[in-house]
Amino acid sequence: MGEKRKPSESGIGFGVDGAAAEPKMVASERHLITREWQGVQLPWFYALSAQGGPAVVAWLMEYYPDFLMKWRPEAGGPSVGITREAVLRRYKAVLSQTPADPMLEDVTGLTVAASPAERQPVEQWIRDIVSEFPVQFVEPGAGERGIREVRFKLRRAPAKNLKSSRARFARRHGT
Repeated sequence: MGEKRKPSESGIGFGVDGAAAEPKMVASERHLITREWQGVQLPWFYALSAQGGPAVVAWLMEYYPDFLMKWRPEAGGPSVGITREAVLRRYKAVLSQTPADPMLEDVTGLTVAASPAERQPVEQWIRDIVSEFPVQFVEPGAGERGIREVRFKLRRAPAKNLKSSRARFARRHGT
């Protein structure tokens, strides 16, 4: 099945780099996620989902073994692989524009606004999958549920004044 999310919903996907590497957890259900390519729904990845509230959905994903063989094969590279590196290499190969000197390296942490009832099952699920990725939960304000902050590792310092960029972002998004 394809995943459909509303613009106000937040999700956190964790990945594995080995076949059948996801932990076996009673509180989670494994299901196949598909992606449309040339009018066909291709098996994309298996998802093991947390049973959380509407503020945040979390899942552990294992790419389908022959996804790369069937999705954008003209891009070349490995045709079989489930590692994040192999899949991201394919995504980069098919992008119409890629920055010559990208600034962002990787996501290093998240802050998520969720009520205790919404976050407790997700926090437990993150412990169950033995993730060391830092996800900080905070109390939501009025209508402010979901991902509130994303922290990145940078490859280089930004060329422009970061404080003025943050101020413009805060004014536009009311944060």
